[in-house]
Amino acid sequence: MYQITGTIIKMFDRQQITDSFAKRIIVIKTNDKYPQEVPIEFVNDSIDLLNGFTLNEKVQISINIRGNKDKRIDRWYSSLNGWKIESYAEEVMSKDQIPNREENDLPF
Repeated sequence: MYQITGTIIKMFDRQQITDSFAKRIIVIKTNDKYPQEVPIEFVNDSIDLLNGFTLNEKVQISINIRGNKDKRIDRWYSSLNGWKIESYAEEVMSKDQIPNREENDLPF
């Protein structure tokens, strides 16, 4: 299991690929030192997990990495499939949460 955290910057409409396969792609921008814009696919039943989420919302998504070979040419591609999404709030330590330690407050 992998997790990725970021801000939703794009939400595409649901695409019905075949009678039994549908997907919806969202793009998140990571909060890394070098932010990345990462597309994540939600397929079939997991599409409904996106209900209630909006642009600019910070989220944490549990993903699986998928890799497939194109049968027509000698080429592989990968995709990130989301199976869980939740709102994400970064933890911020306030000055009040930092313990007041004296210089001589060592346990030895």
